[in-house]
Amino acid sequence: MNCSRCGTGANPDASYCIVCGNNLAAQRDQEAHEKAVQRRAEEEAEKMRQEAARAGAAEALAEAARQQQVATFHEALSTEPQQQELYPAPDQPAPAAESSGYVITENSSYAGFWVRVSAVLIDSVVLMIPNYMANQVSTSFSWLFLLVGPWLYCAYMESSSWQGTVGKRVFALIVTDGAGNRLTFGKASLRYWSKALSGLTLCIGFMMAGMREKKEAMHDLIAGTYVIKP
Repeated sequence: MNCSRCGTGANPDASYCIVCGNNLAAQRDQEAHEKAVQRRAEEEAEKMRQEAARAGAAEALAEAARQQQVATFHEALSTEPQQQELYPAPDQPAPAAESSGYVITENSSYAGFWVRVSAVLIDSVVLMIPNYMANQVSTSFSWLFLLVGPWLYCAYMESSSWQGTVGKRVFALIVTDGAGNRLTFGKASLRYWSKALSGLTLCIGFMMAGMREKKEAMHDLIAGTYVIKP
């Protein structure tokens, strides 16, 4: 190594210059520190170059993906959509619409008076069980059930997929409207509460089920319903 002050060559292990007395040990430490700083700076610069290269590659990939999306979009726009066939061809007749319920015809079997009475007796037995349970709670609750329970039972069952109460289903009977469709809850409720009018006529409204051609009781005429055996 050379002395930084006078330039005289010196022994690498010497502590001082023999010519000017310069501190060679401190000079060596200073040079080592400067080399370390320079090495770190070079490493940082190399790392920055590598990160820049990776960022450039990622940006290039992103740009390529954007270009691919643009190309796909333009290709989709240039493709004419196929016209859907909204109507069947003349030689392919449209399928017939399915019936929405039981089709009532002249040969339909209508339920008469006595079979309806038998169904009512069975329903009375069915309603005795919840009525007994309501009576165990309180007498007032039992009276409330007697008023509301049969209505909810009949209206719900006749507007359900069963189209009839348990008693009617025992005899394979269903309740339909004039088109043979299942009743709505409102129509079934109208049919139930119209039975009060059948009772007010000294039960003649009920007996009409055995007199008329299509076996409609008075409440059936009011609600526009039929009791049939499919």
